[in-house]
Amino acid sequence: MRTHLRRGLSAALVASSLCLMAACSDSSDSSDKSGGDAKSSQSAEKPSKAPAVALSVEQMKAASLAVEDLPAGWKVDKTEADPTTEPKADKAECQPLAAFLADKVAGATMGASLDFAGDKGKTALSQQVFTFPGEGAADYLKTVGAALEKCDAFGYEDDGAKFKVTLEKLTGPKVAEESHAFRMKLEVLSMDVKFESDMLVARQGTGVTRIAYIPSDPSGHKNFEELATRGGQKFARRAQY
Repeated sequence: MRTHLRRGLSAALVASSLCLMAACSDSSDSSDKSGGDAKSSQSAEKPSKAPAVALSVEQMKAASLAVEDLPAGWKVDKTEADPTTEPKADKAECQPLAAFLADKVAGATMGASLDFAGDKGKTALSQQVFTFPGEGAADYLKTVGAALEKCDAFGYEDDGAKFKVTLEKLTGPKVAEESHAFRMKLEVLSMDVKFESDMLVARQGTGVTRIAYIPSDPSGHKNFEELATRGGQKFARRAQY
């Protein structure tokens, strides 16, 4: 994923990512009714559910944040970040969360990937939107939710540097059909460098969005719910057929 986490920690070498969503849900409301005489009962077929269709590129773009969706003071960050690969967590149950530090999501079609800077570049907000075929998006959220129940910390190595990641589940915001929020704290063990990011992952139909917010200091965490809610609600609204 796109990385304000790598960028914000670039002085110390870190990679981070976040994502976004996509959606799709549909069902047919037609039913066939067969009539008979007064003694015969009517029969109705169950509505047939349309197959889960992956989001289009246009839908994923429409479901993504724009500067006008954010509070005053935010702007698009056009700084290019190096592509990141998925780090290998030292605990298997934590791997779905380590994957948030990578640019891409296995099995997904990646859509919009956006970065914003606030407070004169001291804070960062990133969003990704992607989509899966079939039940892939629901399976992805299920995997992330299970990992959050089992994993509270893990370590990994990147370019010879060792990192420790501590995870904390957050209560909100609740957006789209289902969502999870958590705080990721990164520490470079060979340096006196620590980094925190608030994360939201949400699903609407076949679409998923990941949103990451990095405050300039711990007092800024209070802004996460509003920012993530703005992004999550737009995603849920625009990622539907």
